[in-house]
Amino acid sequence: MFLRGKNDAAHSSCHMYIVFDTTVPLRNHRVLDDREGYRMRKSKAASAFVAVIFLAASTAVLLPDGNGEEGERNLADSAQFAPVIDITGVPAAMTAGIPLTLLGTAVPNNATNQTILWSIKDAGTTGASISGNKLNAVGAGTVTVTASIEEAYQFTMVSAGDAHTAAIRSDGSLWAWGKNWEGQLGDGTIADRNIPVRIGTEYDWRYVSAGFGHTMAINADGELWVWGSNWKGQLGDGTHEQRTSPVPIGEGVWRSVSSGGWHTMAINTDGELWAWGDNQDGQLGIGHNEDRNTPQRVGTANDWISVSAGDLHTVAINANGELWAWGDNWNGQLGDGTNTGRHSPVLIGDDWISASAGGYHTAAINVNGELWTWGGNTFGQLGLGDSGGDTERNIPTKVESDEDWSHVSAGHRYTAAIKDNDSLWTWGSNFDGQLGDGTDEQRTLPVLTETDIWRSVSTGYSHTAAINTKGELWGWGSNVYGQLGLTDAYKTALTNMGETTDSPYFVVYEKDFIITVTAPVFTVTYNLNGGTGIVPTTYPKPEGEVFAVALTTNITSPSDKFFMNWNTLADNTGTTFDAGATVTMPSNAITLYAIWGDVTHTAVTESNEWVTKSSEGFTMTVSDFVPEDLSEVRVNGVTVDSSNYTVTSGSTVVTLSHEYLETLGTGTHNIDLIFNGGVASTSLAISAATDDDDDNGLPLTLIMIAVLSAMTVAGLILMRNK
Repeated sequence: MFLRGKNDAAHSSCHMYIVFDTTVPLRNHRVLDDREGYRMRKSKAASAFVAVIFLAASTAVLLPDGNGEEGERNLADSAQFAPVIDITGVPAAMTAGIPLTLLGTAVPNNATNQTILWSIKDAGTTGASISGNKLNAVGAGTVTVTASIEEAYQFTMVSAGDAHTAAIRSDGSLWAWGKNWEGQLGDGTIADRNIPVRIGTEYDWRYVSAGFGHTMAINADGELWVWGSNWKGQLGDGTHEQRTSPVPIGEGVWRSVSSGGWHTMAINTDGELWAWGDNQDGQLGIGHNEDRNTPQRVGTANDWISVSAGDLHTVAINANGELWAWGDNWNGQLGDGTNTGRHSPVLIGDDWISASAGGYHTAAINVNGELWTWGGNTFGQLGLGDSGGDTERNIPTKVESDEDWSHVSAGHRYTAAIKDNDSLWTWGSNFDGQLGDGTDEQRTLPVLTETDIWRSVSTGYSHTAAINTKGELWGWGSNVYGQLGLTDAYKTALTNMGETTDSPYFVVYEKDFIITVTAPVFTVTYNLNGGTGIVPTTYPKPEGEVFAVALTTNITSPSDKFFMNWNTLADNTGTTFDAGATVTMPSNAITLYAIWGDVTHTAVTESNEWVTKSSEGFTMTVSDFVPEDLSEVRVNGVTVDSSNYTVTSGSTVVTLSHEYLETLGTGTHNIDLIFNGGVASTSLAISAATDDDDDNGLPLTLIMIAVLSAMTVAGLILMRNK
């Protein structure tokens, strides 16, 4: 045999239950919970008294095609969780230095969770970093980013057993955790789990019910699978062999199932009620008290819509709303006005829509939304304001005056119920915090735990599990075996079982995306800065690209100006670029301004030349000279009469007459050609003639010295004529 003892110093109490090996014959070998009146029954197989604590059973489940309400509230009509199957619309390219906003779309568009988290998987050569949904890269290359969506899956059903819990996730997967001494988790082992473990690989589970040491579940095809303890035949597979993994049992299609202490009740799609397992108190309802390890039909009716297996008794409702009960009745839990056990169903009343069989009490809701309880009340589990062994009720008694109750679950020695406004109320024993009110104080009247968020609740021996309207799974109470799926031993306050991302409640959908990062592209813009003509084409240039600065072929200068160069600033104080020069694109956009200079003339001279008398006189050629622009000729600061020089039309030639030159005499003479755009200046020296000179000429030595004024930029060429 296996023994479990618990010594709770905080409550100065000690209780123990005994699980007998299947090889040991048991018949009337039990005592009801010592806290339900210390009832003991002498064993017919031995002279010793043996105390056995019988655990509260989980309540029934109902397939969508059934009618009525069960302890395990049908959630098929609630919004279902839509998992993410893809992420699309993520940008594939970006430019280094320009932040990219990472956007994506979760598929399907009705996915329950759509918040995308971004991280860098491989930055490569880009030097990429992420802040929120902003991607930054400083270099070219490729960066791999991971888009992830953390999905806190919704749950559609949960069932709290003795010290283990089973639940179905919104994707149809089945999970279990907690005590596993008899394989009741179904993971192929007998190791306890304080973190949920997935059962099988299927995604078609619809309903689950956890009992004392066994678990039952129905898939989408209506197949019934069982596992865990089987010493009383509660698995219904025709054996007494323990099963650590799910096995199918029975024929036909099953609609609902409820796991009790050591017996099981189920309804098929024909509306027939079947039972198997422990029958010591007639809890199978088949007219006797002999155990059965295969499904046995209860009566001949085919209008059953719900059933709930308690510790040692059973309650069920038919299509007419009639409530029937059978099994142990020591504490009046059948509600028939007696304390006599029943081996066959006995009618309790009609107009019922939901009933839940607990440890030694029963709770039910009628068509008016009224909540009624009966049976044992040692810890105030009836919610009637009193407690103790002498306060039990053997007929249904109304709980307060409210008429808005929608769901109820009777635990081993406490009760939880939900109202139409989704508020959750609990009462009864609270040694392990199973009421979830933040204390360990017993309550004899319903106490509000949370408002406006609850969809279903399931009570076990001393822990509670509930699903809120968001589909989140919460738990509180004892966690000695990990039945809350948490690491703490006890939780007196409601705790989200999926609050940590290391639990399977969180599934992270991830997808990698490769983003190409190009070097930054900047614009080169040209500004004529007062000039006219065709503006050079503006091109975007990647950083580091070599390009040629525009030429000035199609540009016309302003009046009296000529093109000097391009500059990054309009006032010519920035960086200078010559037209056609080769430039490497910097890491920023640039504007190149045309820089214009004043039109002037530069003298280009020959030295030590002779000027002689001739009919042509002395000729000067000036570069960049427009004849119409010459306004004055000065020699030694004196204006030369226009009759003493000529300007060749259409050319750049100015000629001083020979006669005028003869008047100058020897010495140095300064010559200034005054233009509208500037001045061309030079000086020359005339020496006395030698015998070698032409008789008709005046020997002159011409020394041209370029003396330019501040405005001089063009050339003056003095040529000798003979």
